[in-house]
Parts: sequence; structure tokens; C-alpha cells
Amino acid sequence: MTVRPRYMFAGLAVTGAIFAIAGCGSTQAIAPTVRASASTSSTAPASSSKPAATKTPSQSAGDAVKALLAKVDARQWGPEWDSVYPAQQSLVPRALYISCSAASAPPGVKDVSVTATYDETIDIPGTSLHVPSTAVSVSMTLYHGTTTQPDKETLHMVNVDGMWKWIISDPQGYAGGKCPAG
Repeated sequence: MTVRPRYMFAGLAVTGAIFAIAGCGSTQAIAPTVRASASTSSTAPASSSKPAATKTPSQSAGDAVKALLAKVDARQWGPEWDSVYPAQQSLVPRALYISCSAASAPPGVKDVSVTATYDETIDIPGTSLHVPSTAVSVSMTLYHGTTTQPDKETLHMVNVDGMWKWIISDPQGYAGGKCPAG
């Protein structure tokens, strides 16, 4: 059975067969993709701050992705926003992110397993930053009620001063204090 209802997932619009924590391009949707990667052109002011990867995180990037997805599953939108890349936090206010996420009905995420990790440089949407990241490939199960769907995806985590941060694919979707459109 395919999950097809319309949702917001982690504050991003979700429909049909794909979902995204932070994805490439402008289309976000529910399984099979969860993306925390970069893409894109930016329309927001450039940030002059560079990530300070001088400290080593206390956990692996894979463990950070598992913790992030556990926050999504537990609907812990505030702690999830706390781990957004800092230059994007100024573009998406915490209260707005929480409100948009809480108003949505995203699928749950369970059985997350890291299948691979590798280094990759990415662009941070909404900024002019091009930064090193750790790509984390995972397999997981998405669920809504009793309906489940397997998923495999690659997410990107950025080390900022010893803490892993994730990327919002379209911070401009929150412009004007509105939730991203689906």
C-alpha cells in the first residue's frame, strides 16, 4: 500500500511518493527520499561566516542522522530546529519552524540503519556558502498509522564547531512568516 496523503515533513511540503528533510530542488514530497543535501541558487543575503570544523563531534555523522530522524519521529520540532545549520537559522525563525512542523502530519520514521558515509562539498541553500559535509546513506521505514514504506536516502551533515548540523532545502519557503507551500 502506498502512502499518498499530503503532509508537511520537518516543516517542508510533502505529497505523494517523496519526502524531504532538506532536499535538492523545489519539490519536496513522502518516501522514497529524505534529503539533507544542498543544491541551489540563493536569493538570501550571503553569510560571511564559515563553518568552524575545528572540533571533532562527539558522535559520528551517522549517529547524528539517526538522532535527527528520531527527533522527527518524536515530533521534537524545537530540538530539530536547534540542529539546523546556523546561517539558515537566521532565515527560518525557530517559532515559525515549530509552528509549521506541528501543523503538519508527517510520516513517522523507524528502523533507521546507516549503510555508508563519505565526504562531499555542498552549497547551503539561502546562502553563498559552499562547505564540506559528510554524506550519510541510510535505509529506514516510513509509516503513517499501519501503512509502512521502505526508504533509502542520503543526507548531508555539516560539522560546525564540533556539532553536526543539517540543511533546510528551501529556507525561502518560510519567507514572510509563512509555512512552505505544498
